[in-house]
Amino acid sequence: MKWMGDFETTTAKRKAEDGTSHVWAVGLCEIGNPENIIILKTIEEFISWCESRPENDYIWFHNLRFDGNFIVQHLLKTGYKYASSPKEKKTRTFTTTISDKSLWYQVEIYFKVNGKKVKKVIDSHAHYDDKAFDEDREEVIKQKLLLLLLLQQ
Repeated sequence: MKWMGDFETTTAKRKAEDGTSHVWAVGLCEIGNPENIIILKTIEEFISWCESRPENDYIWFHNLRFDGNFIVQHLLKTGYKYASSPKEKKTRTFTTTISDKSLWYQVEIYFKVNGKKVKKVIDSHAHYDDKAFDEDREEVIKQKLLLLLLLQQ
């Protein structure tokens, strides 16, 4: 399935006050099905949701550079390892595609390798020029706006 995702995080003021920053809401909306909206409360719930899904999903984030940082930090804190080569892709590993200019394109999380279960988290901007995703562009934008509205309530 294809999803639009967005994290809401604590403010810069809080980070300045106590040095912490965390995800306090996760919004997911199935692309092409605006009735299928999932709201979660933590990064832990998001990773758990990803792992429990029966198929390999694509989740587009408007700003993967920001939201992906929370994902990668959580994975490292919970024992996942970075796979720097294809041979290292094992259960509880992940890969990233980040340019030399710090543009985040993709985070792949390998929950179970022998079962071929891979979750992909993809920055929506990385594919706006890709003809394969042209038919989803309008839906991606609609879902992003819908999620922003819901998460602000």
